[in-house]
Amino acid sequence: MSPMLALIRYQLQLFARSYRYFAPMTLYLIFIAWIYSMIPNPVMSSYASTSVCLFLVAAWLAFNFYSAEPPAQQQLTLMHSRSGIRYHSSRMAAVWAAALPLTLVAVLYPIILGGFDRQPTAIEIAVSLYGHLLFTWMAIVLTALFCSKIGSQLISKLGGLVLALTLSLAAPGLAEWLPSTLRWLLWVVPPASPIIDTLMNFDALGEAPAIAKLVWPSLYTLALSLLTVVYLQIRRK
Repeated sequence: MSPMLALIRYQLQLFARSYRYFAPMTLYLIFIAWIYSMIPNPVMSSYASTSVCLFLVAAWLAFNFYSAEPPAQQQLTLMHSRSGIRYHSSRMAAVWAAALPLTLVAVLYPIILGGFDRQPTAIEIAVSLYGHLLFTWMAIVLTALFCSKIGSQLISKLGGLVLALTLSLAAPGLAEWLPSTLRWLLWVVPPASPIIDTLMNFDALGEAPAIAKLVWPSLYTLALSLLTVVYLQIRRK
């Protein structure tokens, strides 16, 4: 087994033994069951709702994940990994693997249940799956940025993460409130709104324009992932 896979496996085993996954996963499954308790439901707007909820739940799951390993043990694991980049990348990958079942349930459960007002097309399923996965990864990277630094205070971790999540969801309203000379600041805010808009207005936008709206969130999340890993490596934490 490669060192990277071994690290991911170790992190998942440690997280499983902590039982810190139980509350966020259970709450999300209850939300899924509730939203599809009355049928039929519109396809893409339902997927938009479950993706936004997953964005928040994935951040909660990642926060619990980064708190599962004691600081002293984190230092030992970092030392044995022989690479800070490998260590921090494996942690983000492990959280993503832990959250993957929630994405699959969110996308496949209503199809199996027959909870929609019509059968979703293959492109709708693919776009919805990608939207959920992208939201999950964005939440994990944001949590890593604020919460994976060893030894930092809980209030600073949680405060920064909550602020980032709130700004990402409130960006459209902030764009109307901010003067035009300051709207460029929103480019640094995590772009959650294009993902929501793609899912909510998929039919009105059309397939190609809707998919195109996912390019910026994808590029942003990829760049943030790389910058976060490099930042944590430079800090040697």
